[in-house]
Amino acid sequence: MVRVGVVVAVMLVLMVVPLLPFLPPPSFLPAAFSFIIPRPRIINYVSAWPRMLVGSNVVPASVSLAQVLIMSEHAVAGDELGAVQLANSLRERFAVKGARKVRIHLSLLAPHKFNRGGQYPQDERVRKLALQIIAAGFSQAEADHEGVCVQEYPMDKLYLKKQHDSTFCSLNEYNRENAQGCLKDCFESGCGTQVAYGTLSHSHLCLVLRAIVNGAKWPIPDGMVFNDLEQQRVNRVLDKDGKVDMAAVAVHDKVAQKLVHEGMLMEVLSWNIMDQEPTAASLISQSLNKGAEVALKTTEVTALRVVCSAINKSLEASRSDRVRAQVTQQIDRIVQDPEFVEIFDFAVCLGSTKSVFIPLLLDFCQVFVNSKRRGLAA
Repeated sequence: MVRVGVVVAVMLVLMVVPLLPFLPPPSFLPAAFSFIIPRPRIINYVSAWPRMLVGSNVVPASVSLAQVLIMSEHAVAGDELGAVQLANSLRERFAVKGARKVRIHLSLLAPHKFNRGGQYPQDERVRKLALQIIAAGFSQAEADHEGVCVQEYPMDKLYLKKQHDSTFCSLNEYNRENAQGCLKDCFESGCGTQVAYGTLSHSHLCLVLRAIVNGAKWPIPDGMVFNDLEQQRVNRVLDKDGKVDMAAVAVHDKVAQKLVHEGMLMEVLSWNIMDQEPTAASLISQSLNKGAEVALKTTEVTALRVVCSAINKSLEASRSDRVRAQVTQQIDRIVQDPEFVEIFDFAVCLGSTKSVFIPLLLDFCQVFVNSKRRGLAA
């Protein structure tokens, strides 16, 4: 019986000790004499575990155990959550209250230094995107979808950061130093000089809109091809030197005009994310680009179908430029590639879908080829 009693007593102690840090002090003992209660190391360790799990977050004494567990979920679930889920969790954790979705003027927005892992948007790529949007028209729904940005550090924090690290730069300095070529036009005084928010998505679009505000004049990148309707839309914003007058874009496109005047719809994350989770901004930026990767891009097999259809309908099927003009709106990415001529020649030489060879190839691809892997290597 004695042994049983000892075992039961030990079990009770093991069950009660971990709960002591979360229990109020005995009512009969004045606070001044609380030091009388011994606090072994195991209790100190147990009382510290919420702080260890939460990481650098400070847990107030008033926070309940259930709240601590919820706060800790973001730190301990990294190994279990996928990249997109973890990014969403971080967005919820660092979202600024009252600024879940707000419109921010373009003078305050520019790419964040950890957008796409720190790779700054490339000049020619932004200009090509601008021409493609101008030709097709701006979309309010696309511009308002999944916009995320991070606050700049407060001025006192910026000062301390620079005192501690001479290589540290503000968002404003980062963009002015890294914008190359025509992108320097995006940071002229017309669009403001102080960047207060760094974008983790829509960074290319942000630069296009800043160029519109500043009235930049950009040369058309080589290799751009448009159909007749798209060419008309592009021609109306060209100046006498053949450059794109970005200020004229807002005149002819009502959606662009609205975005320029009202700003971009953004979910704002606190600047604390940079100190508490230094890799979170890059992770969120990459996760926001996963959507484009999950969706199927226009592949060469799709392009072959479209080209064959155009060849069958065209009276001038032997001319690649005529067919290119007809299909550019359907397969714009591939039309821009030099390999488009090879696809055209392949279709013509094999008799398009009027012969037996290409239909057999397309049927085979439809049945046996993974739709995400049937494009040529980029």
